[in-house]
Amino acid sequence: MLAYELKLRSINFKLEVTVPIPYKDIEPETGYRADLIFENKVVVELKAQRDKKDIFQARTLINTGLSGHKIGLLLNFHHKRMKDGINRFIF
Repeated sequence: MLAYELKLRSINFKLEVTVPIPYKDIEPETGYRADLIFENKVVVELKAQRDKKDIFQARTLINTGLSGHKIGLLLNFHHKRMKDGINRFIF
């Protein structure tokens, strides 16, 4: 549904993007999978869980940096008010 709404608004995005994690002089084919990348600028991680906020924040921050992007968003839908589940990270 989210992808459909983004398309309706003509927002450029990619779903489940595999981002390689380089190690020394090699770049493995696998790495981590970003839930969404908007406009090739913002890494978005989507969650719907409670009680692991610190882990999700750390993972989003690390994954944003490893992907080479400067902005990361963690959207956790397990809140009564969505604004309580939004965390922004800037490098």
